[in-house]
Amino acid sequence: WRGLGINSCIVKKLKENNEINGVIGFTKSTAEFYKQTGYNVFEFNRLRRHVRILKTEDACEVSAYIGEGSERFRRIFGKAQKYLHSIENCGIVTLSGRNIQDYEIAFDYKDRVTTSRDIRYLKWRYLENPFVTYGVHAFVKKGEILAMIACRIEPLRPLHSLACRIIDICGSKDAVRELVPFIISTARDKGCAYIDYSSAGNLFDDILERAGFTKLKDDECD
Repeated sequence: WRGLGINSCIVKKLKENNEINGVIGFTKSTAEFYKQTGYNVFEFNRLRRHVRILKTEDACEVSAYIGEGSERFRRIFGKAQKYLHSIENCGIVTLSGRNIQDYEIAFDYKDRVTTSRDIRYLKWRYLENPFVTYGVHAFVKKGEILAMIACRIEPLRPLHSLACRIIDICGSKDAVRELVPFIISTARDKGCAYIDYSSAGNLFDDILERAGFTKLKDDECD
């Protein structure tokens, strides 16, 4: 069906029925198509991907399976910083659709444009999602949620490995700094080979780097 204008008609129909449309996962060759149909492709800037290796042998097996090979794996992750932060769960709460009602959300949205994560949104997006099970962990102080990290555990089939995908990080940097070691510890306890997180900005890059995450370059994200 290529070259007949059908894809353009589909995109036009989508734009007529939605105030905002977004596309992820396209290549440079298809970026030009979206650009011609009115999308802002942001100069093809890519999401930043951060990876924290937890089980080296399992993660190396995943790398080999997807065709990246052990040499490239060692080059990227061979010098990853070890994280020796002591884990204290003081102030950290695992949220549910029920207990979230006990807290006030006090996220700091200063200097950023993002979705407002109120209780209704968090319940809809994560806590009561009928399709995907998420773990939502919050740093709480005096009854206020100052930061949250939402993640999910994903089986890497056909291998027998698990990955922890951080889907969302929000809140003050000081509070996020308290949460990240807990996420690492929880993912390790669940037997995950690695943790990854993709972001459009660099707000938490320094925290993730200190926690032993490696920020991949564009040619390392494939």
